[in-house]
Amino acid sequence: MPIRKQTIRGLRAPARRWLLRALVPCLLLTWAVDGMGQGLPDDPKAAPTAIQPKPAPVPAPEEVEPPDAPHPGEKGFVPMTPRDRAHLFFKDFVLSPNTYLEGGISAVAGFSVGEPEGWPRTTDGMFRRIGTQTALLMMEEGGRQAADAAFGLEPRYFRCRCTGLLPRTAYAIKMTFFTFNGEGHLRPDIPRLAADYGSSMIVTRWYPGKYAPLDQGVRMGHTQVGIDVALDIFREFSPELKRTFHVGRKKSKPVERTEELGAR
Repeated sequence: MPIRKQTIRGLRAPARRWLLRALVPCLLLTWAVDGMGQGLPDDPKAAPTAIQPKPAPVPAPEEVEPPDAPHPGEKGFVPMTPRDRAHLFFKDFVLSPNTYLEGGISAVAGFSVGEPEGWPRTTDGMFRRIGTQTALLMMEEGGRQAADAAFGLEPRYFRCRCTGLLPRTAYAIKMTFFTFNGEGHLRPDIPRLAADYGSSMIVTRWYPGKYAPLDQGVRMGHTQVGIDVALDIFREFSPELKRTFHVGRKKSKPVERTEELGAR
């Protein structure tokens, strides 16, 4: 069906209302996660007796660790601090364009099939879907990382040490439902599953009356778990995909012929 034409005056109030619904959970989660990094004691600074060389900056943790990175419990593994967790949440989620791209794609998919039923397939309905999907992602990821910090679980993905398509795929699927603790033991990733189903059930409260948390909300949770499986498989094989599509490869500079230039 074609999108009905609406004036800016008639669109302003609905658009503002649904965008605010998406931004309020984001601001609340930002305040909560930022609070995890507050209150940490500062290291005492001794008076320097000589000029000290500036230490090299420590790279911030990434959502997906390199293949050769030490796993939790192994020698050389560095556990995450509360500030590391807050930085990871902001850098790889709140400030990542992939988050809003995922929400936009989900909103467009729902708009194209008319889901949820009862919301019009108009510009106003599109804003409702975008706001809902953005709020869903914020609640899901924010709740998961906050629970991971409380239980001492790793939010990062550590690639498999195995080789072969099937073993690595099986490992990626397993790591959707399990994660490492600080000692390197596998534990059920209850925060991730609770965030998938909990956020989906909460979002149904904004949907029309026939949508129930224990019915459509649980089904939406199944969909979120399936998306997590696909994302973990992508994370496992992302180095090979980058090499295949030449992502991040820098062009080599031509070698300067210094001898000929000097002879001239």
